[in-house]
Amino acid sequence: MSVAMVNSSTIMGFIKDRKTFNSCIAECFEMLDIDGTGTLSRKELRGGFHRVLSLGYYKSEPEEETKDLHEIVFKRFDEDQNGVIDRKEFMALIRELMQAMARGIGDSPVLVALEQGSLLMKAAQHELAALASMNLGSARKKNGKRSDINGLLGICLCCHKLETCS
Repeated sequence: MSVAMVNSSTIMGFIKDRKTFNSCIAECFEMLDIDGTGTLSRKELRGGFHRVLSLGYYKSEPEEETKDLHEIVFKRFDEDQNGVIDRKEFMALIRELMQAMARGIGDSPVLVALEQGSLLMKAAQHELAALASMNLGSARKKNGKRSDINGLLGICLCCHKLETCS
């Protein structure tokens, strides 16, 4: 697990970068599709959904509660009612859930613990990379070449700047 600072713009910026967002969703779908059928069964969704979204799933939660959650997901997003979630349905599911998280988090930065590879972690990394490239683009040039700076090192989690807070 890692700790990151996120807010609604972190998530919405990630969603708006369609190419990156769709690629990450496809990667998550592949991770969940254990049997390789191109669809997700209830069992496959139950087995890894919490990791994709950093939902903080605990083994101590009653199975009925998590089963009810997955039944709601299938009822809402299994558009063709065939008992599995296909890629298109998964895309709609994840987009809607990420937008709901953005609304829930709001504009104030929130410090959260995120699982490696989760979509929220990828959203935070996406934002940091964008901020680093903006700052590196204006970095001083030495001898006509950009100075050798690693943009992701030294970014403050408080203010998202390349220098540390005082």
